[in-house]
Amino acid sequence: MGVKSMSMRRSAFGFALLIALTGCASDQNVVADESSTQTLRDLGYEQQADFIEDGIVTKTEIENAAISLQACFEKEEQNLVIEGWNPIDNITFLYLAKPGPGTTDSQFSQVYDDCTNRHILHIQNHYRSNTDPHMDPEIMAQALVCLAADGYSYVEDPVSQFDLVDSDFVGSTETPTTTKVDSCVLPAALDLYPDIVTLMITW
Repeated sequence: MGVKSMSMRRSAFGFALLIALTGCASDQNVVADESSTQTLRDLGYEQQADFIEDGIVTKTEIENAAISLQACFEKEEQNLVIEGWNPIDNITFLYLAKPGPGTTDSQFSQVYDDCTNRHILHIQNHYRSNTDPHMDPEIMAQALVCLAADGYSYVEDPVSQFDLVDSDFVGSTETPTTTKVDSCVLPAALDLYPDIVTLMITW
């Protein structure tokens, strides 16, 4: 998922101005058909069409698309920092986009939309919608300690943030809200991965 930054401040619970773009139970997933591939070609999004033409998208292809995305930003004299896979779900590819010197908000938004649509948006959305999320075990362990402190327990081992709010997994009387899970997961992720600026949890 990309984060578009005009003037951004880090908080304990993520970032403002999120621009939707997204994408690991396995390295590849069936995601495309001939019509969707042709639509991408008609739009001029050749690389994305090539990546899904065989019916699968791999993590490596998304990572390669991110390199093309970065080159697109640099060509327009804008900045993009690739941060990699989000350890909170391992299906979201993270990057931080920043405007170059003298760029207006509208100019930057145009570059952002053009580059992301052309190079990564569609294959990332396909990948994310066809892949089960799984949280890094270290983050999950800290989140479970946090939730236990407030009386929440689990009868099965949760794998993703969705399991943490699933009544089939919860052993306590009440199921935690997504807001409560956010308050446990995000601080753990920020503690374990302080160098990833764009850490976020999505539902």
